[in-house]
Amino acid sequence: MARGGEVVLVHRPRYDDWSLPKGKLLPGEHPLLGAVREVYEETGVRGVPGVRLPGADYQAPHRGSLVDKHVDFWAMTAVEIDTFTPNDEVNDVAWVPVARALQLLSYPRDERVLHAYAELPPVHRPVVLVRSAAPEQAASLADVLAVLRPGRLISASPVECRDTLGPLSESLLLNIEVDSRFDVGGDPGRAAQALRNLADPDRAVVVCAGGTALADTTRLLAGDAPQPAESDGVVVSFVRDGSAAMVDPLTPA
Repeated sequence: MARGGEVVLVHRPRYDDWSLPKGKLLPGEHPLLGAVREVYEETGVRGVPGVRLPGADYQAPHRGSLVDKHVDFWAMTAVEIDTFTPNDEVNDVAWVPVARALQLLSYPRDERVLHAYAELPPVHRPVVLVRSAAPEQAASLADVLAVLRPGRLISASPVECRDTLGPLSESLLLNIEVDSRFDVGGDPGRAAQALRNLADPDRAVVVCAGGTALADTTRLLAGDAPQPAESDGVVVSFVRDGSAAMVDPLTPA
């Protein structure tokens, strides 16, 4: 979670440690929704996710034994800050520069995540590509995409793509723009360039593309980087100088 040149850390009295905000997912909860919720519950800060950061794998004590844990992290921008109330789980928060945060953090795994954040190049807000979804899935997808606070919605020509963005359009009061460059059978190069042109430093963009168009465009954008696993969509973060793009699955494996 970032605000200006500072990041927020939490102090847990049970362990007397300083760590990055994190927590457990609710049953069936999407990781992005859980990340935003847990950060808010621990710090009183409402964040907007951006670039996905390296995850952390470690063992933690549980009922007298050790259990394997995996935590997904995202770089977030603070947009709303409520009054923090100390509690049994987190009794203090600290907004500090990255260099100071690296000194305070109690665990190397958190340090690795913060180093990755500090080494990020300046990036635009995400451009998210999703495939068409059934009506019952579109509503759930809208809840996930809303936490990114997109400012534009773009659809390929088929009606099922427009319907996929319908619930999100209604909740955000945004019009759906139709762009045939994201249709199945289109030129992936043209679609990739269209995505680069959509990248914006201040607002995320959601694009619903045809299935093969999404896959072909993602392959082109990822270049030599590992291809994201088949998923409900991908999050593309363009470097502001246009030199590269980071491509991650919308839903982590």
